[in-house]
Amino acid sequence: MNAKDKPFIMILVKRAAILMLVICAVSIFYWIVGSSASFLDETQSMLLGIMRISALALIAASAIGLLIAIGCALTRRYRLGLAGLSGYTLAAAFGAG
Repeated sequence: MNAKDKPFIMILVKRAAILMLVICAVSIFYWIVGSSASFLDETQSMLLGIMRISALALIAASAIGLLIAIGCALTRRYRLGLAGLSGYTLAAAFGAG
């Protein structure tokens, strides 16, 4: 399936999942750096809150993306790529972890 053939919602969900993955990874990095550099407690709490929200959003976006990809594969009769399915699954696992 080409990029022209993909539904707009599928592109948006994929980009949202990537954005949440990046936000979650960056906040984890800053939390680790902050733990060793003695950040203030309020800063650490804010980073934990950002991680929690972005992880939940990552799980939701990955699950929605997986369902949309499977639905489009069934209705449009295109071959579903293993990389796309495993990408959404690994992103959801990262968010859950």
